[in-house]
Amino acid sequence: MMVAFLLALDSGMRAETGTSRIEFVRTIVAGDEPVLSVSVSRSRGLAAAARRDGQVVIWDAWTWRECARLQAHPGGCAAAVFAPNGRMLATAGGDGSVKLWNASTWTVERVLRAEGDPVVALAFDPEGTRIAAAGPDGTHAWTLGGGSIALPGAASSVALRGEWAVTGGDEGEVRVWNLASGTEGVRLKGHAGVVSAVLIHPGGARVITGGVDHAIQVWDLRTGDKVRSLLGHKGAVRALALLPGARRVASAGMDGVRVWDLASGQPIHAMEMNGISACAVAAGLGTESIVVTGGDNRVWVWGTPRGPREEPPADTRPGGFLGVSYVDGGGALVQGVFKDSAAERAGFRVGDVIVGVDDVPVDRSEDFLNYMRRSHEGDDVHVRVQRGGESRVIRVKFGRWKDQ
Repeated sequence: MMVAFLLALDSGMRAETGTSRIEFVRTIVAGDEPVLSVSVSRSRGLAAAARRDGQVVIWDAWTWRECARLQAHPGGCAAAVFAPNGRMLATAGGDGSVKLWNASTWTVERVLRAEGDPVVALAFDPEGTRIAAAGPDGTHAWTLGGGSIALPGAASSVALRGEWAVTGGDEGEVRVWNLASGTEGVRLKGHAGVVSAVLIHPGGARVITGGVDHAIQVWDLRTGDKVRSLLGHKGAVRALALLPGARRVASAGMDGVRVWDLASGQPIHAMEMNGISACAVAAGLGTESIVVTGGDNRVWVWGTPRGPREEPPADTRPGGFLGVSYVDGGGALVQGVFKDSAAERAGFRVGDVIVGVDDVPVDRSEDFLNYMRRSHEGDDVHVRVQRGGESRVIRVKFGRWKDQ
């Protein structure tokens, strides 16, 4: 099960020249904690960032002036998603709760679930009548007028549209569900490993998925046939967002952000981020606007500058990232390690399973996340990993988040 968590030892960004007009515009600092997800309400002109410490930061997305800061989830906030009409914000995280906030008063109006296993993904349907939460204990979908349904099987991503729910799992499978009957329809098989992002196209006949196998796939919702593959990422794909008009999709991956033309399957634009991967992406307010986070304490905005724009931030400190996920049998699976990074030089490899830090056992990735919450810059620890049936110890000195 994918967890939106990164161990950061470096950050920075650079832009590639593409064929579209999208350019780097600015960064916004969300305090001193890593940002795990972003959401933008185009109808209300608001943006939200979910932080590792459980806070949610709200901005006016036109001026990026901070409007509110919510103490949302003590176990860390993995997701914050605006309802389609922008009047409500849903949040969820490590404590297993799912909350609905009034987007005017910023008070909790409803708690859909008070506790449970960690939630790693949230999604509203386009009408704003349903919401679903995905996690290791399965997917739970609520009708906001009353009623709920549980969809079995650990899930790392979820999407809703009409009568359909789509969930992405750990073993490369995508499951399609009929919410009216609670029955499973077709299974979409074509990814290898965690399916970390799913979308249902507004036309209703296509599903778009992204996974740690670097691929983005387009499927026929009813037959389960693969329609097209969007290939070009050189690292895990972590998130997807449809852009206005639904003719293009933005993808966030270990090697940065890509914008794709869905009709041709060709990339339109590529934004590489030096020393940092993109872990969440959302459509911004303009037709060419994209909002991104890489898991540090900043949000990046790409689009068509209306005036003077910033230079992309750069940081030459050697460093790297570890993306971790749940893994059957215990431990935290290392999903990605940047080439020539401090993490790679320390000896981490993709596929390593972290089973302990010093004398603290790691039975699942949440244990590793909790250890990181208690860590400090400069802590010197010994990380125990399993690799190919062998056990080894890697010594690590924790760095700090940019601007922390």
